[in-house]
Amino acid sequence: MQTLQIHYADGNYQFAKLIREKSQLPDSAYEDIGSLRYLSAQNDLKAMGLLANKYEKRQRYLLAEKLYFKILNQAQTIADIKLARQSILVLYEKQHKWSKIKGFLDPQDSPEWHYLSQLHNSLPLSVVPLGEHYEDINHNILKMGIDFDINEKQLNITACKINIVPIASSYTGLMQAISVVKDFNTHVYLSSLPVCFSKPLYIEKSKLKCFTAINKTISCDLTHLATSKDWPKGIRHLMIIADKGKANVNQGVMYLAQNSDFTVFQHEFMHFFGFEDEYKLSQFKQKKRCKLTALNLQRSQLTLMQKGEVNLQGFNSVPSCSGTNVNAYKTVSELTLMQYLDKTFPVSYQKKLNLNIKHHLGDFPVFTMAFSKYAQTHYWYQYAANLGFKGALLQLALIYEAKGEIPLAINHLKKANDWPLAQSHLARIFYEKSEFKKARAYYLDASNSASDSFAQYFYGKMLLNGIGGKADKKVAMRYLKLSAAQNNPLAVQYLNNKELL
Repeated sequence: MQTLQIHYADGNYQFAKLIREKSQLPDSAYEDIGSLRYLSAQNDLKAMGLLANKYEKRQRYLLAEKLYFKILNQAQTIADIKLARQSILVLYEKQHKWSKIKGFLDPQDSPEWHYLSQLHNSLPLSVVPLGEHYEDINHNILKMGIDFDINEKQLNITACKINIVPIASSYTGLMQAISVVKDFNTHVYLSSLPVCFSKPLYIEKSKLKCFTAINKTISCDLTHLATSKDWPKGIRHLMIIADKGKANVNQGVMYLAQNSDFTVFQHEFMHFFGFEDEYKLSQFKQKKRCKLTALNLQRSQLTLMQKGEVNLQGFNSVPSCSGTNVNAYKTVSELTLMQYLDKTFPVSYQKKLNLNIKHHLGDFPVFTMAFSKYAQTHYWYQYAANLGFKGALLQLALIYEAKGEIPLAINHLKKANDWPLAQSHLARIFYEKSEFKKARAYYLDASNSASDSFAQYFYGKMLLNGIGGKADKKVAMRYLKLSAAQNNPLAVQYLNNKELL
């Protein structure tokens, strides 16, 4: 008797049907795709499964999906139903269709599928499969509590000088965070720094809403994170992995996209510690940063000079401030990672970074400064102040001053008394307390350390009138003119009035 396969191939469909109905089909009947199609049309579950598998291998996923659902609808045994559901889930997984998996799952499916669906769809983790369940699926499963944490209380923060907490809202984001940390810890130079990473923290998107678009700077609503007081002590920075968007650093928080590679991380990491971009800045950034008195550039790798001044020997221009009245220069001739991501760290930049971390860490924002605008402002200022951030000490001083607690305000400002803004505020407070000698000294410090135009004006007036020490009209006029040169309104008005007299 000829086989079903031969009869079918010869077009003898009725005879083939008779063989199928009357006989036990041999394995050879399931080898030819034509036979499989015929048998599938006759609702042969085995043939449908084999044909769906062939379609799947050829990436004809819609045809495979239809057959798997047909099997599921016709399956009679628990084993067949389970196999059909597993096949559909695996098919969706291959296509990364986790939203479809979420809609398809029901309680009879194994726990790991629910767990993975929740992770991939950024949902609360209500199911945590036991160890043996992970063997049911061919997936590199990240294990909660081992590979990542879900609550800030669980974070294990070390005595490291700089602790960074990665945060992600999806399985892909967690994998990206783990990859970045691995690359950091194996990097020849970066791994030598006193920097430690905690396990990634998983926060579902309902609690961490990020505003993302391919060509837009990433930002996130940190309200949920800021309302918690469970954050361990000693964290300096967060690294948030968003779906997409332009990476950036803002107030001690780094924002990366899921497709940001390690070179992007390296570039943004340098921003944590004062390094500036060496490509042309946006107009908004130029207004803040392309000033000779800009505090943010004091610890950067760049030097600013007024246009028209003679170029410094050994310095090389960069386009950071192009279009403004100042030029920006770097001390190296080669291209660097602050301009092109595929470039490396010059040795001088490594030395600069080491110096900033060792001696000037208090100049750079702690992540809680980003939290402070959402909730618990005083609490987060204090957290940052405990880590030595001078900006937080200044903010606390202003709060205490507003409450009339002047000694506390002075105490906080003195902890940052090498910082020009703190010096200016100390000078003002001592002036108001009629402690003119101290006020004059602090105005002098602020005038010289940061060319603070208001400090220059008030120091000049104190010199002019002999307040807090001897009068010196010649030096006084020099400081008043320096202040006016920065368009300080008080100095400009004073000098204009003096000329009229």
